[in-house]
Amino acid sequence: MRYDLLIADLTKQEELRHTVYDDATGESINPGTVVVGHPTIGIGRAVDAVNGITTPEAVELCVNDINTCVEQLSEFPFFALLNDARQDALIDIVFNMGIVHFKGFTRAIRALAASDFKSASVNFLDSKWAKQEPVRSKVLAEQLETGVRS
Repeated sequence: MRYDLLIADLTKQEELRHTVYDDATGESINPGTVVVGHPTIGIGRAVDAVNGITTPEAVELCVNDINTCVEQLSEFPFFALLNDARQDALIDIVFNMGIVHFKGFTRAIRALAASDFKSASVNFLDSKWAKQEPVRSKVLAEQLETGVRS
């Protein structure tokens, strides 16, 4: 199979798009967008109920996202000093809320830098995020405080 040639042809015809778009209109899909065709990404991959993505593709995307979270968290010197359970809790938090929102938790970050895991946990739980994600935030705050996976 001549994948290189086919991929080049398909990319020329479909375009390579890194964000989800409506294949009927070519417009990016954002919250509230009415989709006329199929939500599509990459080189013409419709991601609605017709095709979706495979489990290996989903896992690969997740691994890429985890690696991005680790890279972002590595800017905090304390991150490398945490045990695996605490690192995983912070990765999960950043995966969920994004690094920009994470950086807004200045008191929690100061507490983490001081190895005051109880205060960091309390600060994460006293937030809009914890109200939006009550089960997840409780599990992650406990994991962060104790250094042990639930």
